[in-house]
Amino acid sequence: MAEENSLTKYLSFPVNREGWLFIALFAVVAWVLGQIWGLLGWLGFFATVWSVWFFRDPERVTPSRDGVVVSPADGVVKTVATVAPPAELGLGDKPRVRVTLLRNLLNVHVNRVPVEGKVTKTVEVAGVFDDASRDAAAAENDRLGVVVAAANNRPVAVVQVAGLVVRHISNDLVEGQPVKAGQRAGIARFSLDPIKDLVKRFKGEASAETKDATKASGFSLGQLVTRVDVYLPEGVAATVAPGQSIIAGETVLAELA
Repeated sequence: MAEENSLTKYLSFPVNREGWLFIALFAVVAWVLGQIWGLLGWLGFFATVWSVWFFRDPERVTPSRDGVVVSPADGVVKTVATVAPPAELGLGDKPRVRVTLLRNLLNVHVNRVPVEGKVTKTVEVAGVFDDASRDAAAAENDRLGVVVAAANNRPVAVVQVAGLVVRHISNDLVEGQPVKAGQRAGIARFSLDPIKDLVKRFKGEASAETKDATKASGFSLGQLVTRVDVYLPEGVAATVAPGQSIIAGETVLAELA
């Protein structure tokens, strides 16, 4: 009975509101393909199921103790390094611990607030849509940064870096907004732009801007991931290690207390 309840909980989940349009489009395309050839219809069906899975928005149980910094995204820890934060965050150039997370197309893409406090800055930086796993992606790719001032005005910053497929990063937070650790902060999702770009390239109509935005030569698995960089306050160490799987809103990345 316990295993049955666990499976039911795993398979029963809400879907983020931004996903319903895409799910409907996938379903319509699947039906049309099925009219052409049954096998294509089945492929479309599985793509529709995947789109539902992609936009799932499960509830999370966030640790209630003070001073915890939780993961803002599902995925795996790529690196834990001490680096200077990007200039757009306004945190100065003194090195601090950065935890880099990668999530693939099967991970939950709803983002969570990492720490209780107040949003002091949100900033979008235009860039390319390239392999997000590259070290250079932190400075070159399209990205969205959010800074939250935790207790004693200690800033925790999150920078979401777009990839080739998952390009759109929505942000539900505004500057001055009080937030709780683990609350929903937006979603990273795919768009129709990659398909449009491929059509333009096939027709020879790609603009210089489009070519620059998809400058990678060839295909790499890194183009299927998105990246999330978490910058901790000065003097705070991470409690996770490279290769560790993490859950948004639940896995503790650091302790401020």
